[in-house]
Amino acid sequence: FSDSQALLLAASLCEFGPSAIRALSLRRCSGLSEEGLRSLVKAAFHLELRRLDLRGARLGDRLVELVAEGLGANCLEELLLEDCGLTSAGVMSLFSALSMMQSPPSQTTS
Repeated sequence: FSDSQALLLAASLCEFGPSAIRALSLRRCSGLSEEGLRSLVKAAFHLELRRLDLRGARLGDRLVELVAEGLGANCLEELLLEDCGLTSAGVMSLFSALSMMQSPPSQTTS
């Protein structure tokens, strides 16, 4: 999976209405640069996905940072990150983003 393919897929996904696609699998997308990954993650969250499969992507902590950025207004119920090369710092970043989603607005800090 190359960056040019990722950009094309992202553009195509953005053509769909927000609830048109409920699950997206991007398994083993380890050949992507940050730009390709960012475009796919943005498109995925535009779709209001319920399930995002990133298993085997081997993109490390940067993957989690990009996913965490998109989690704010999303309906994601299942995020699959097996074998992504995450460190404990990446897991903590994701946990922090998820915790912010669960907090009532009055308790959220900037």
